[in-house]
Amino acid sequence: MNKTSKKAPLGQKILYPILLMVLFQIFIFWLFVFQLGLFDSVVEQSRGFFLQNASIDSKQMDNEMWLHFSDLSVFSKSVSALKKEYLQALEFGYPLMIQNHIITNLVQESTALHIDGVYLELFETPDKRDSLHFRVDPNKLSTLAAKANPDFSTDVMPTFTKFSYNFRDENPDFRKFLKQIEELNQDPNSYDLFEHGNWSFVLKMDDQTESLFYAIPLNYKKVQYGILAVEIFTSRFADIMENSAFPENFPHQGLLIHYDRVTKGYEIISEVTYNMPMVERQALDEVIAPVLTGLSNSAKYSFESTIHNQRYFCSANRLINSSAEIVPFSTVSFYYLTLSPNNVVMHDSILLRRTFLFLVILFILFSVIISLFITKQVVSPISVLTSAIKHNDFAQSDKCLPDTGITEIDILTSTISSQNKNLEDFHQMITDTMIASEINLVTFYTDKIDKITHGFGTFRALLGTDFSEDYVLKFSEEEFAELERKLYQNFKLYSSYCSQTNGNALQTDIYFDSQQQKYICVKSREMEHGRTRVFLDYTSYVLEQEQIKKERDHDVLTSLLNRFSFTQKAIDYLNDHPGQAVGMAMWDLDFLKTLNDTYGHEMGDLYLCTAGEILSQLNPDKSFVARVSGDEFFAFLFDYDSKESMVNDINITHQRLNQASIRLTNGHFYQMSASCGYTYSNKDSYDELKRKADSAMYHSKKSAKGSIHEYIS
Repeated sequence: MNKTSKKAPLGQKILYPILLMVLFQIFIFWLFVFQLGLFDSVVEQSRGFFLQNASIDSKQMDNEMWLHFSDLSVFSKSVSALKKEYLQALEFGYPLMIQNHIITNLVQESTALHIDGVYLELFETPDKRDSLHFRVDPNKLSTLAAKANPDFSTDVMPTFTKFSYNFRDENPDFRKFLKQIEELNQDPNSYDLFEHGNWSFVLKMDDQTESLFYAIPLNYKKVQYGILAVEIFTSRFADIMENSAFPENFPHQGLLIHYDRVTKGYEIISEVTYNMPMVERQALDEVIAPVLTGLSNSAKYSFESTIHNQRYFCSANRLINSSAEIVPFSTVSFYYLTLSPNNVVMHDSILLRRTFLFLVILFILFSVIISLFITKQVVSPISVLTSAIKHNDFAQSDKCLPDTGITEIDILTSTISSQNKNLEDFHQMITDTMIASEINLVTFYTDKIDKITHGFGTFRALLGTDFSEDYVLKFSEEEFAELERKLYQNFKLYSSYCSQTNGNALQTDIYFDSQQQKYICVKSREMEHGRTRVFLDYTSYVLEQEQIKKERDHDVLTSLLNRFSFTQKAIDYLNDHPGQAVGMAMWDLDFLKTLNDTYGHEMGDLYLCTAGEILSQLNPDKSFVARVSGDEFFAFLFDYDSKESMVNDINITHQRLNQASIRLTNGHFYQMSASCGYTYSNKDSYDELKRKADSAMYHSKKSAKGSIHEYIS
């Protein structure tokens, strides 16, 4: 006996599969959001937003502290005057004293920094010292800066808000800080002036003002003859911190932390809050401890912490420039700590989770309603359609149910046609948008099954005239292979990297198209059933990045390397070629100050540029040259077959430099002159090479202007 299948109404048979489909779609949605990385992506995006803005705040703080407080090279004129006084005191045996014109120079030069005071101390012996400390009125300073030759008593003195000749004796904490400077300054010639300063802890002055001092020792021939320091009120740091990169209504708190790497002690210099209660200092100790640990071997550190039952997301960044950790003389590091409530940072991910739960409930209710409605609306048209099919032979008919009178079928047919038209219109809209916005972009998708490649984009504008002006193209496997061959024969690889996104490798290659003289970025991804490639015009981006790198690594005036990039490049070469003989040459332009004072700085700049152009021609394949200070140039020479060939190149360049001249504004010619010293070694470090070249150059300066000498140990 045959069993008959269980029958059920058509509506019921439709309803159950729809409900099952709804549950399956909810599962797929959950899988996509929470298991395939969308939720993690939102979390990372939220954290990235916080960390990026915290990093921007830190860099801004670092730059402001360096430019406004730490860059004491603005006092170069005063330091030169002090050294001259020191040399005269040694030569004639009279006491070393701080003259009025030196104070005038200090006050004038302090206008370039946003400081609140200057401290200067001179001594011939530890017990024989002359010191002064003055604070200046910023409003009066601006007036003083406009005066060409200010008088000390009538112009300079009124700018002081405080002036003291015994400040060292008045403040024992400050005296302790100065003593630490002297103890650390064991090898004065190991570092360049203005690059080996140290920060004090917060000092409370006699007027109860809290200040930080940044001090540098004044050295001559391994003898310290004084200390120059600037005073900064701690209130200035809060002013800098007010300029936050975060949105105006984003709750967060920023802290500037001062850390002594020797004593392991720290203190909070300044803090500022935005739209949130300030976390108490005592509670912050629990946050700062992991910061100091996490930043021991890193410049950035982020973590989460609980303070008073409130979760906070924290980011700490070391202030690289202000900390100056590459200088052994410095014992201080600065950290910028940013913390924000975790529910604020993770607001988007929390909202996504809540939205997901709401959508699941809404989706279920809406699906049930739609299922019932569809069941009711579909049963009748399907019945009519079934009857029509039974009574009409469509296989032999040119028409598709033209006379059935089934409205639903007619609407469905009309809808399909309408959607097709909409797709065409949408495609045309994208095409018009790309043309109007001048975006050059091309995408290719290769189907691995049918071996067909579909392309869309501005082919001719981006890839050349070999393409038609169409914006949609289709290629067979052979056609696309030939197309790639033609394209890549003009491509030269500029950079390449690979990243992982949702388990798929994204290969990014940037090429230089020699035919069209442009940079093209190619992003490709291999998938299970196909491969995608996206071509973008990267010319503007690459040129912008190269310009940024050039401005960072080169001297603005001469276009030679600057001190930092030269030092790093030389050290890298020595590390990569241990035991290889190299040379270091140093040129110091003669009479530059006389030229500036007599004919103006425009002629001085021409003098420097002409010297830089000549030095840059010193065998470019085997050397690189830098302008390291106002009138000093360094050259690092390598890969020479012999010392004689290297010395020959140096002598030729030195001769060209001394034979050159510049045309002055009055039509006369000004003869150029430079003193040179060089060294040659296969075992010296960078600092030793630099010291020896400097010593040889100094010998040239003393013997005769424009001469050249080799370092002789």
